[in-house]
Amino acid sequence: MRIRALIVLTLASALALPCALPPALSAQIIRFPRRAGRTQPRDRPMPPRVKPVAQAMAYRRSRWSVESYPMISSVQMPGPLGGGTSYTVAGAGVMGEFRGLERVSGTFDVTSSIPGTSMSMQTIELGTRLHAVRSDRQLRPFLDVRAAYAHMNDLFAGSGSTGGPLFSQQFIQGMRYSEGYGGIAGAGIEYSLTARISVTTELSALRGRMTTYRLAEPTSFPVSDASYWMTAFRYTIGLRFTPVHVMNLK
Repeated sequence: MRIRALIVLTLASALALPCALPPALSAQIIRFPRRAGRTQPRDRPMPPRVKPVAQAMAYRRSRWSVESYPMISSVQMPGPLGGGTSYTVAGAGVMGEFRGLERVSGTFDVTSSIPGTSMSMQTIELGTRLHAVRSDRQLRPFLDVRAAYAHMNDLFAGSGSTGGPLFSQQFIQGMRYSEGYGGIAGAGIEYSLTARISVTTELSALRGRMTTYRLAEPTSFPVSDASYWMTAFRYTIGLRFTPVHVMNLK
């Protein structure tokens, strides 16, 4: 009986001990430090993607592009009867471009002035375009260097002796046909409106050596010089289309 009473007394003391301790002592719990290899991983957000990289993943620009542009030309050259003459004509052109390198591309142009005017000129041009910045920039300046074949015809007028009894002079009007080769240099800016459409503007100069091969009327009228230099300054505003290959981001 004594042993049973002692056991019951001991259990009762053990159960009553936590309730008798003050709250400050019960809050003091010894915590052992965690090991370095057992730290819990934290989910951190990924940094934002660089904008050019995101665009390159979304689409890729084609190496081919086509441009159509109206132009205004100021042409200066000597007249067939001597002296100098100048014309201001409007026209249009079409250009195809292939970008072989990031900042170097080949170009092919065909231009023509408006027919039915006092001076008409057509050119075929082959050259190179040098880009100052990468193709993914919105504003891209460029330089053009091209070789050109030019064909032109212009009106001329002068006075000639008739030898008649009533009139000693008559007004002579004819047309000159010429062709030749030259070089073109120009500078411009391209601005992207969308991924496919961009606007270009350029100022260029054409210098060529022309040769007269035909006078429409009169054929017997003397020509001061069959070969001459021709200079043309051109200003163009164009609209360019570049195909874009959309990539599947999935």
